Amino acid sequence: MIIIVFLLSFVILFYDLPFYKFTGLRAIKGFKIYIISFVWSVTTVTLPILEANLQFEPSQLKLFIERFIFVFVLMLPFEIRDMSQDDIKISTIPQKIGIRNTKFVGYFGLLVVLIFNLLFLTNSPADLIALILTMLLTTIALFKSDTNNSIYFTSLWVEAIPIFWLFMLITLKSLPSA
Repeated sequence: MIIIVFLLSFVILFYDLPFYKFTGLRAIKGFKIYIISFVWSVTTVTLPILEANLQFEPSQLKLFIERFIFVFVLMLPFEIRDMSQDDIKISTIPQKIGIRNTKFVGYFGLLVVLIFNLLFLTNSPADLIALILTMLLTTIALFKSDTNNSIYFTSLWVEAIPIFWLFMLITLKSLPSA
C-alpha cells in the first residue's frame, strides 16, 4: 500500500508541476482526464480495499471501472469550460471531438455507470435511488456545460455532485424501512 500511495503522490505532485524540461503530466497530449480519473479511482476504491486487508474480487474491479467512468464524466464540464483556454497541444476531448460530441460521450458514460450498477453491483433500494438522482443531476450539469459557464458552475455545482450523492445515501439509509 505504501508503494501505491507513493506512486499516487508522485503523479499528483508532477501533474501540473514543471520539472527541468518536463512540463508536467497534465501537458501530455490527450492524457489529462485519464490521469485524474485513474488517481480518483485508485484513491477511492483500491486504497480502502488495501487498507481493510480485503481480497480483490470481481465486484471491486467493477466498482473501480464504474468509479473511473463516473469521474471521467464529472471532468467533462471542466474540459468544456476550459476548452478555449487550454493549450491546443493538450488535446482535450472537447478540442478533439467538439462540445456536442463530448456531451454525448458523457451521457453514454453515465448510462454505462447506471447499467454497471443495475447488472453487476449489489445495491439496496437506497443505493439505487441515490445513484439515479446523482446520474440525473450529472446529466443536467453536463447538458448545461458550456465554454461560457462561470467558475462557480463547475467549481461549486459540478464538484458538489459527489457530496450530493453521499448526502442522498446517508439520508435515504437513515429512513426507517417500510
